[in-house]
Amino acid sequence: MADTQSMDGTIGSPSISSVSRKRSPPPLERPTSSKRPTRHVNSRLSLLEHVLRSSASRTTEKEKEKERNLDSGATVAVIKLNPNPLADAKLKSFPHFLSAEVCYKLLSRYFASKPSHSALVHSSVILENPKPNPILTFSVLSLASSLNPEQHFRTLGKWMMFPRMKETLRATSWPSVETIIAYLHGFFISFTSTKSVKESLVHLSQACAATKLLRITSEEGLHALFPEEVTANSDLVGSNPMTPPWLLREQARRVAWLAFSLDAVISASLGNRTSLEEDGLWTLNFPCDDATWSQKKPPSLDPNTPRASLRSILTPVVSGERQPEPTYPLLASTWGKIPPYMEPVCIYTFRLATQLHVRIEQLGLCVFMYQDPDIHNVGSKIRHVEHVIEKLETYISCGGKVRTSSSLLSSAVLSAARAVLHGPGMVLERLWIKLIGERLWFRDFVPEVPQDLAYWIELKRPRHGMETEELLSAWSASPHFITAIEDASCAAVILQEAVALDPGLRNYVTEGARGWFGNPIEKVLGSSAVVLIVAAALSRVHKLPTEQQLACSAQSILSGGGPPIDVEGMVSWVVQELKLKEVGKPKAGPT
Repeated sequence: MADTQSMDGTIGSPSISSVSRKRSPPPLERPTSSKRPTRHVNSRLSLLEHVLRSSASRTTEKEKEKERNLDSGATVAVIKLNPNPLADAKLKSFPHFLSAEVCYKLLSRYFASKPSHSALVHSSVILENPKPNPILTFSVLSLASSLNPEQHFRTLGKWMMFPRMKETLRATSWPSVETIIAYLHGFFISFTSTKSVKESLVHLSQACAATKLLRITSEEGLHALFPEEVTANSDLVGSNPMTPPWLLREQARRVAWLAFSLDAVISASLGNRTSLEEDGLWTLNFPCDDATWSQKKPPSLDPNTPRASLRSILTPVVSGERQPEPTYPLLASTWGKIPPYMEPVCIYTFRLATQLHVRIEQLGLCVFMYQDPDIHNVGSKIRHVEHVIEKLETYISCGGKVRTSSSLLSSAVLSAARAVLHGPGMVLERLWIKLIGERLWFRDFVPEVPQDLAYWIELKRPRHGMETEELLSAWSASPHFITAIEDASCAAVILQEAVALDPGLRNYVTEGARGWFGNPIEKVLGSSAVVLIVAAALSRVHKLPTEQQLACSAQSILSGGGPPIDVEGMVSWVVQELKLKEVGKPKAGPT
């Protein structure tokens, strides 16, 4: 048999044994009576386990120190507090081909360095559960393998854990919260392992569809799915009788908000409408604080009640009702972290701004080009978004009484969202992909299918028929141009103040620029930096003295006060690629 069997059972791909040791070339003539023995899956899995153990034992001290630096010491701290929580646990639910040491190393890395800011899975759901959900187990191990700096772990995740996760997903008859978690994990894994943008977008769309189907976008839906008597229900797959119901609801709540944030950012990059409507999460509470979620033994009752939601913040006060105060301590976040409610609040405003551009451009108009009579009520819609941003900023800063690193960072992101609102439209997202996405976030991204990357990068032109250079020229002649520059510059100044109070935030706002997973907050700030880069390019074309100042503001946003980024090259690319030298002088320039 010339063909060999691969790790996932398919025919035609080389086996592990052929890679792990060299073979002599087969003879030209082989007796017809001799037959090569069939390599069973269990034997190859045993070989892979042996390779993993051998590679782990041969890891040098330099590689271990590098891994500890990548985890920012979080994994080491967890191991010191709890040497091996899986030593006394029942490993029957974990893959039989992985040792307890390998499982714990992957799980520790997952809980210490997750790709999203808010952890989706509580540690007790896996570590304290005698029979965790297999979908959850495979998805967590797959993501942890793909994020591991060691090559043999990444190979394990790509060729074994990730296919097992997808196979388990296909076998499910009805979605669950664990299914959505697997889809969200698959969104990140597809970038790191399979390098498939198309597959990543499919995972995200499936996560959004399952989120709406389970109705976990509201508190009523969460209580219907996880009532207080859920502990006595043994029909839930992977449910632990000792898991408090509020913990399951909190896990689903975090899943819904992450799906909402990713959907808002990706839909803006593609120039499409979002899958999850903003009104769908109107009554959903914000996630609990990190201090409560990080407890190894969670309390039986929710300690963070009552909580705030978009409805409680943005609904006008009627009948003498008192406006709710922030229910989260703004100083509770640790060094370099942000409160869990900050990302939903900021991404909600960014979503309002980008979706307004999408809807207006589908009508053949631009937000900055509406005229009287305003038959589409563009002006009133812009004022509505500005009013929402103002109220959310007041909520986070407690009416301007609190100036912490997290509140300042929130103000910077809200100013960036306001700059996007007054920006040139969806062409800003295409410029973000060209200037920041390709150069910084995806600089090490080599897709297996080039067409997928082209689908991601080459966005459609604005539907009103204007070329990009003409569109930017018209935008620079409108009053929105000056407003967008002011808001983007304000975001740069406030971001510097936040980083000065908490230097650890620099790592958070530059994750994508440093080659790690970029987060939605960094994406919003990057969009405001593109506004400044375009303004600097226009200043260079029209010989205005503000080019250097605008470029410095964009530099402070993209680098976060860290190593400099080639903003000058980005400005030159805008001038050359869009041929701005051929555009006439605008009526109003940057001031």
